[in-house]
Amino acid sequence: MDRSGNGRLRFSATDLVTYLACRHASHLDVPIFSKDRAKSGETETTQLLKRKSIAHQRAYLGRLKAGGKSIAEIKQGLELSARADSTLAAMVAGVEIVYKAVLYAFPWKCEADFLQRCDRPSALGDYSYEIADTTLARTADPKHIIKLCVYSELLARLQGIAPENMQLVLGTGEYQSFRFDEFYYYYTSARLRFERWIENLPNESYPERCAHCELCQWREHCTHRWQEDDHLSRVANIRRSELQNLQRVGIYTVAGLANTEIDMRVPEMTSEGFLRLRAQAVLQTRKAKTGKDFLEHIPITEGKGLSRLPRPSGGDLFFDMEGDPLYPDGLEYLFGVVSVEGKQERFNAFWAHDHLEEKQAFIDFMAFVENHFERYPRAYIYHYNHYETTALKRLSGRYGVCEERLDNLLRGQRFVDLYQVVREAIRTSEPGYSIKNLETFYMERVGEVMSAEESVVVYNEWQETGKNKLLKKIAEYNEEDCVSTWKLRNWLVSFRTEATPWFGETGEEESSPPLRKEWELEYERYQHLLGVFQEDLSEDRQQISDLLEFHNREAKTEWWGAFDRRDRSVEELIEDAECIGGLEWTGEAPVPDKRSLVWTYRFPPQTFKLKTGDQVVETGSMNPAGTIFDIGEERGLVRIKMGPKVMPLEGRCSVGPSGPVDSRVIRGALYRFADRLLESPTVPNAALDLLRRAPPRIKGRESGEPIVKGSGSQEKAYLEAVSGLDNSYLFIQGPPGSGKTYTSGHLIVSLIAQGHKIGITSNSHKAIHNLLDMVVGVAEQKGVAFQGIKKCSTGNPETIYRHRFIENTDKTEKINLSAELFAGTAWLFSHPHFAKQLDYLFIDEAGQVATANVIGMASSTRNIILVGDQMQLGQPLKGTHPGEAGMSVLRYLLQSQDTIPPDRGIFLGLTWRLRPSICRFISDAFYEGRLKNHPVTVKRTLALEATDL
Repeated sequence: MDRSGNGRLRFSATDLVTYLACRHASHLDVPIFSKDRAKSGETETTQLLKRKSIAHQRAYLGRLKAGGKSIAEIKQGLELSARADSTLAAMVAGVEIVYKAVLYAFPWKCEADFLQRCDRPSALGDYSYEIADTTLARTADPKHIIKLCVYSELLARLQGIAPENMQLVLGTGEYQSFRFDEFYYYYTSARLRFERWIENLPNESYPERCAHCELCQWREHCTHRWQEDDHLSRVANIRRSELQNLQRVGIYTVAGLANTEIDMRVPEMTSEGFLRLRAQAVLQTRKAKTGKDFLEHIPITEGKGLSRLPRPSGGDLFFDMEGDPLYPDGLEYLFGVVSVEGKQERFNAFWAHDHLEEKQAFIDFMAFVENHFERYPRAYIYHYNHYETTALKRLSGRYGVCEERLDNLLRGQRFVDLYQVVREAIRTSEPGYSIKNLETFYMERVGEVMSAEESVVVYNEWQETGKNKLLKKIAEYNEEDCVSTWKLRNWLVSFRTEATPWFGETGEEESSPPLRKEWELEYERYQHLLGVFQEDLSEDRQQISDLLEFHNREAKTEWWGAFDRRDRSVEELIEDAECIGGLEWTGEAPVPDKRSLVWTYRFPPQTFKLKTGDQVVETGSMNPAGTIFDIGEERGLVRIKMGPKVMPLEGRCSVGPSGPVDSRVIRGALYRFADRLLESPTVPNAALDLLRRAPPRIKGRESGEPIVKGSGSQEKAYLEAVSGLDNSYLFIQGPPGSGKTYTSGHLIVSLIAQGHKIGITSNSHKAIHNLLDMVVGVAEQKGVAFQGIKKCSTGNPETIYRHRFIENTDKTEKINLSAELFAGTAWLFSHPHFAKQLDYLFIDEAGQVATANVIGMASSTRNIILVGDQMQLGQPLKGTHPGEAGMSVLRYLLQSQDTIPPDRGIFLGLTWRLRPSICRFISDAFYEGRLKNHPVTVKRTLALEATDL
């Protein structure tokens, strides 16, 4: 934010992003308020981020140059007006790429990383430009979209037409594309709010902690203000919602909280949460007055706190990892582990400087642990907080290695998170509970590197210089972290009493579950059969190996979440949108519902995803808790239906999702495909064509010929191509409104009339029903009668489809295979009952369907028709997967292409949306008539006032 030549304020895209993230920071950015305040100096981290960002930009520029693009680089250091003129000149000249383009329309001025020419007419001629911005982030977030929208609106004013798309070049090297019109209305609303706020700027503003604080230039100013005011945000581990609840009852300072009555009740806060924060405030206030450190023990709860500690063993390991979030797609560059034999520490370091080495370091670390535990079977791995276990889970999924070894360690609870022990066992006068805060009580650091943030800076300095002494500094820091974890464990053990049980010692001999499950042994056997560990492994064998355990990887994420919630407090579960936390029985008698009983519970205000019909578990025990009968969010009441074998919930408890859907049927189909690949690798089939990304095989057509030829009836051409498929697949792509459902419906009815058996599937029953509506409508119109069967679920009316042509059934094994049409999800068509039963399987909204599910369903059919657009809503994904196993089938097929090539599929390029005269309200809401009703020429738009530059 700055002032123009005549003193008026001018704004950048960053100013709008700042306003949306933190209004106080935006207030301080206004020159009249910022002139007498010192900004925080650049840290080594922010300097590193700047260097990395510039390097990322230059690398992308280098790729464009290598591709032969004509590029205009706008010179830096010139006046704004000169750079704006250079940008315009480059656009008028029609260069393909404009680098560091200056876009201006008072009061907004921006510097866009790249303008990319596209073949769309504008006031410039038969071409126009779109924005491409670079970011080190691995995924797009709202601030990136807002910036792209600011750039795109300014660009629209220059070329007289709004760009269709906005591109983001991620730190991973991948591209993400967004439609400008999908975000324009929200962006315009946000921009107008910002401009109105500036026009009526308040004289005062007060800082509140938020995510923006981390890299904000005003962070030191705000921190000093909070310290002066003894602000409530300084209470360790206070959540924003808790802070707001306390402020509503007039508590604004740490001392104020410490001096409240112990039996005070705060609306929308649990008594446990209030007492926790009050006790923390008392300790911090006492330290502020005396300068001394204080410690308080929390009363022992069964299974919590100190009772999470196993009996110390001579083979215990103390583990810490260092990661670089700035490396493309992230890099865990150091696995450090200390073992203590007697009183002698031994430090083991596993280094990785690229992703290939990261995979090997992970394998080597897991082998080290396995060998170590053979020598010390009673040993545990201690770490602080969840970073280490989260990283190991991610690596096992990313590379598809050591999955069963890691699962065995997690199932055997061999990782001990000392942060959980600390938060449940003690309370300190420190303002936080990082391991560095706790070291105040048991050790003093001596190394040069003092924080994880500094470690990343030093590591990147090593990447730039190659000086090995820098790696030595990092190793020393990591070793100190491991030693600190060891000393923390010993410090916590010193607080135990004889009455405190050791974790894992029940006093009874328990039969241990088998370390390796059957599916793990089966997966390992197939990896050997497929030759995964051989150097000359073919691509299709690698792909199917990665896909075989796709569903178990997805399920693991849900199970890991359930185990994590098991150890959370009620307050944390209230904050978790996956749960409904803090349930209490209302005292009302349960209401009978057939053989079940419906119990009523009240819960405090919170945000949650659970809905009527969801099965739930009690989070602490993970035992089934019934099915949600209904939820009255405004009244804070939930009714849960429990069968005769389900025990009613007792005391103050919480419920969460019941766990992943059983996907053994689809998994079994994937293994049957692997068998087929091993037995007959050259026999044509649709799944193999798809896996190899081979061109569709069509009778009477040479490979490489366009799917649709000639200028005759398109509908006839589509039917000829589809009916000519020879044990292969075809992709029908089209943007919204292009007639994908219409085309599919007509094709399906024509194929049924030819005597073919058809399957219809998608990720949701709603999508399946939408296509069925089209099919039965076309069939009635053309006089084609058929017998159809829809697979539904007992007790879920949303899965039932009602029409005289369609019969519903909930038993797959009893489905009459003589019908002509079948509809259901991936579980239906992956079932052995459907093996080789269909001529065609139509997969609607295929951009949301996992490649693994498509390969599983392929066992049912000779030919596959994929219908969708990968540019629309993507596949919901929870786990981390190796290679391309986590891709939707459309993303897998298209790779980086936006549209399917003519020889690979059918592209429906014409959209049939309603006319603007019918949808005027929506059109105006999105565009506000600015670009359409008030056209501006390039010349008028660029008639910039010199005083504003």
